[in-house]
Amino acid sequence: MTIYDKVFEIYQEHYLCIHCLGRMFSLLGTNTTNYERGRSLLMALTMDNHNNYLSLTVDNESAILKLKFLSEKADFSPARKTLKNEGISALPSIKKKCYLCEDIFSDLSKYARKAKEKFQAIDYDNFVVGTSIDSEIINREEGH
Repeated sequence: MTIYDKVFEIYQEHYLCIHCLGRMFSLLGTNTTNYERGRSLLMALTMDNHNNYLSLTVDNESAILKLKFLSEKADFSPARKTLKNEGISALPSIKKKCYLCEDIFSDLSKYARKAKEKFQAIDYDNFVVGTSIDSEIINREEGH
């Protein structure tokens, strides 16, 4: 199974945000963030299938289906825009909740503000933030 096959398999079962998709492949492409890794996977899939659609030697119906899948299941706007640019309709974006993190990354600015408030009285040059992942998330992640 290729990395790309695994991405399609993941989205066949559940919606993951880009951060969590990247975490699923954290042993690959080191020295990148989970977000960079996840976005790169979805972008490469979009580009590969767009190339297949434009190719005269490949079944472009399969490429269209995969682009629609990325647009709808992964809620990936570049795939949606690619389809639109080619004159192919796709379903509009529907807000989905990440199966693993339950959209915690959409609230990062809120957590950063709270941390800033807590540390205002302390003199520091920098600090490191650590996290521990809830066991429920780990269990859901291990299902993939």
